[in-house]
Amino acid sequence: MRSGFEHVPRESSVLADFDAGDLLDALSLGVIVLDLQLCAVYANVQAEDLLAIPAARLRGRPLASFLSQPQPFLHAAERALKSGETMAFHLSGCAARSADEATLSLRVAPLRDQLSGGHLLLELCGTRSLPVAAEGDSQRPAGS
Repeated sequence: MRSGFEHVPRESSVLADFDAGDLLDALSLGVIVLDLQLCAVYANVQAEDLLAIPAARLRGRPLASFLSQPQPFLHAAERALKSGETMAFHLSGCAARSADEATLSLRVAPLRDQLSGGHLLLELCGTRSLPVAAEGDSQRPAGS
């Protein structure tokens, strides 16, 4: 007996009709791609909004220099690079040096590519009342 849903194979031609940047800018999630020196090489519109920093200013500079609390980010990025796992963490208070008071929920995941050896994908989600983890629990694998 068949359900009303059938698996429909994804056609590559459908996505070929869209610009990757336009798709990323349509997300409600902030996306930043970092090189192995943790410098931003790409930021979508939502990331710019969440950090209150234009992508042109972020590009080529260490992301930690824009964060009022860089240590959780640096620790999670280092662990993601070493372990190959996605790490989740939270920044509360003023996440970016120029942003209003906010709490950000972030995930950092390694991306492997053949040209450079790798990048990190940083996902940012702004929240209003996210509980803050204890100091020792601020980083954890995202699946746990």
